[in-house]
Amino acid sequence: MKRYSLSVQYIIIFLIAIIPLVTCGCGFSRKSKPKNENDFLKNQTVKIYSKPKTLIPDYERMKEHPIVSWLWIKPGFDLNDCGNIKVLPIINYSNIKYEWAETKLKQELDKLYSPYDSASGTLDLEISTAIIDLIPKKSIFKSNIIPKITVELIIFDKNTKTVCCMISHYKKAEKFKDALDGLISDLKNLSDKTLKE
Repeated sequence: MKRYSLSVQYIIIFLIAIIPLVTCGCGFSRKSKPKNENDFLKNQTVKIYSKPKTLIPDYERMKEHPIVSWLWIKPGFDLNDCGNIKVLPIINYSNIKYEWAETKLKQELDKLYSPYDSASGTLDLEISTAIIDLIPKKSIFKSNIIPKITVELIIFDKNTKTVCCMISHYKKAEKFKDALDGLISDLKNLSDKTLKE
């Protein structure tokens, strides 16, 4: 009976000693994880079946387009008339917190639109951009779920707040980086061929 009692005591002492170590170890591993392409987190506050937030208030004037998914352009709008253009900070409406994607998208949009930042133009433009949906990695259990990013952009006159262009586009690929690169490529193609005369 004494031997059994001692065994139980040893087990209790062992559990008391090991649980804090395991807890601290897990906490340390989370804190030391770097912010990079593979560092993303699901937002637990977003309900699965809730209506997604969007930047574009309605799609009534939007039309399907061969380069991007949906597009509306104010008649007469031309990026070549731009004097100053600024890409505002990226808004993420998706249920995935993905800092790397937000930073990368902002950098690529800055590079895309910077050539139109010319003192010779008359328009002072700003660009609002929102990530509406994203899937950062391929699903192991569902083969039809692959990396994807969906964005909405609104280009507007900074002074008058007049909307000049609204864009909605998404891209899928086997790797998320390829999906993002493809999306930027399509937006550049749109700017070169459609948003200027």
